[in-house]
Amino acid sequence: MQTQRLSSRFHGDGLSLALILLKNVFLTLITLGVYSFWGKVNTRKFLWQNVEVDGQRLVYNGTGKELFIGGLKVLGFYAVVIAISIVAQRISKDAAMAAQALFGSVMIVVLPYAVYSARRYLFSRTSWRGLRFGMDTAGKRYAGAAAWGGILSVFTFGLYAPVVADRLYAIKTNASFYGNARFSYTGNWRDTYWTYVGGFLLTMITFGLYAPFLAAKIRRYRAAHTHIGNETAGSVTMEYTATGGQTLGLMLTNMLLLVVTAGLASPWIIARAARFGVSHTAFTGSIDLSRIVRVASAGSSAADGMVDALDAGVGLAF
Repeated sequence: MQTQRLSSRFHGDGLSLALILLKNVFLTLITLGVYSFWGKVNTRKFLWQNVEVDGQRLVYNGTGKELFIGGLKVLGFYAVVIAISIVAQRISKDAAMAAQALFGSVMIVVLPYAVYSARRYLFSRTSWRGLRFGMDTAGKRYAGAAAWGGILSVFTFGLYAPVVADRLYAIKTNASFYGNARFSYTGNWRDTYWTYVGGFLLTMITFGLYAPFLAAKIRRYRAAHTHIGNETAGSVTMEYTATGGQTLGLMLTNMLLLVVTAGLASPWIIARAARFGVSHTAFTGSIDLSRIVRVASAGSSAADGMVDALDAGVGLAF
C-alpha cells in the first residue's frame, strides 16, 4: 500500500450554529429544562456532521432520550448526596464535616471515572464510513491513575503532574478503537517532562501568554505518537500542525469577539475553534479502510451528564 494522507475539514458556520442554539434555548425554557438533553444532541449532530475526514463526514448517533435518562441518574446521585448531608448536619457538626470529607474523597475517583465514561459514550455514538468508534472498559484504571496522580502531584508541588497527564492520555488512547482498528500511543512522559516544566514557568512569567505555545507543542507530540490500525488493514499516524502562534492568535481574536459582542458571538467562536482544530488535524500512513470491520461498542450517558453538570468537559480531541 502507498503512503496516503487523510486530511480533515470543518464545514460548519456560526450562523447555522446560532440558529440551533437559539432553538435549544427557547425550547429548554418553555419545557423547564427538559429539552436541554435533546438540545445537546442537536448541537453535537451539527458539529459532528460538519467534520469531514478524507471526504467522509462524522455522524453522531446519540439520542436525547439517552441523555435524559442519564441526567435522571445524575440527579438521583446528587439527591442522595444532599440527603446524606442534611442528615449528617442534624446529627452533629462533626458528622457533617465527615460527610463532606467522604463526599470529597469519593469525587476524587468519581469525577475522572465520569470523564472517561463520558468519552467512551461519545466514542460509541460516533461513526465514520458506517463504522463506530469505541473504547474498552478501562474507567477504573483511568480513575485510579488520575486519583493517585493528583495526590502525588499535590505532594510534589506539581512536579508529578506531567507524568500523570501523559499516563492518562496513554490509558484513554490505548483503550480506543475504530471498528477493529486499535489506537495506540507510543510516546513517553520523559520526552515531554521538561517541556511541561519549562512551559509552566514561561506561562507564569508571561502571565499566561505562553500557555497556547505549550498546549500546541504537547498536542503535536502526542499526535505524532498516536497510531490507528491493525495488522490486516495497515495503520496511520495522527498529525497536528497548529503552532503556538496560530493558537494564541485564535484565542486572542475569540476573546476579543466575545468581549465586543457581549457573548453574542459565542456560536461563531465555537465554529472558528472547531474549524481550527479540525483543519490542523490529519492522518498519514498506509491503510486499507475496506479491511476495517465493525465491532460492538458501548458507553454511559449518565457519565456524560455528570461531566456536563460538573463542567469538567470532554471531547473527541485525541
